[in-house]
Amino acid sequence: MRVRGLAALLLMVGLAGGGCDDGAGDGSFTPQMGACHRFDAAESGRSGYDPVGCDELHEAETVHVGVLTASDDGSRPEGGSPARRAAFDACDAAATGYLGGEWRAARLVLRVVVPTVPDWDRGDRWFRCDLSEIGGMEFDDPTPRKGSLRAALADTPGGNSSAGGRSGLAYGCLNVAELPDGEIGGVAELDSCDTAHHAEYAGVWRAPDQSYADLRGGDGPALDGCRAVVARYLSVPEAGDLDGRVEVVFRLPPEQEWGAGDRGVRCILWLPDHGLTRSLRGVGPAGLPPAT
Repeated sequence: MRVRGLAALLLMVGLAGGGCDDGAGDGSFTPQMGACHRFDAAESGRSGYDPVGCDELHEAETVHVGVLTASDDGSRPEGGSPARRAAFDACDAAATGYLGGEWRAARLVLRVVVPTVPDWDRGDRWFRCDLSEIGGMEFDDPTPRKGSLRAALADTPGGNSSAGGRSGLAYGCLNVAELPDGEIGGVAELDSCDTAHHAEYAGVWRAPDQSYADLRGGDGPALDGCRAVVARYLSVPEAGDLDGRVEVVFRLPPEQEWGAGDRGVRCILWLPDHGLTRSLRGVGPAGLPPAT
């Protein structure tokens, strides 16, 4: 039964055009893929479903709609359940396809929206995947925007960095704040790598399924995973070649999002003692400062 449930959960619902069924006829309802919404949400019902044109001010855009499998007792699956985790995986893949690049490489947040409990009890079994623009890597509250996100990252090489054609949403060169106790503070995104900086977004490390507490350790698996990501980004053969030359900073998804299934860790390269005015993408060992 479990295998059949997961297979059903990952069904793609093709709703590229048209509107949504308002409950007439067979009583079914399915949200519209590609619709934009004035406000972001964790759940949604038939009565409050009121999409707007993406050229109007909005906080969320639906990039995929799928079928959600009920819990064993028929109830709506709760956050962190296998059904909701699989829904997030489907949304993760769909968001990258919709954008034309990795959504975590940009000022975006992905949410899985499910029917309200009353609508679930009426028979609604959909989930929808909504993308929202955010203010930066340190934020998760939506920023109202106009315009669709479809193909918004298609011209961004690798979905990241500051190479030509980078989307205005994509992370590129950064500045990292170091606190007096040596801890890392906030991350500030820059519009251009021509501006003096000392850090750069390098990509995403996909963590294995483990406890959030274990992942958070400063010298734990997230650091090792991001060191490998940074080495690839710089075109450095081995992560060990970074020692004494490049520091690595990582940003975990919030714990609630980790519980929902997000396993993407953002990786940042950091040269705290060097002022840069260009991207370091692909520079190779010769383009890095000497080891200290």
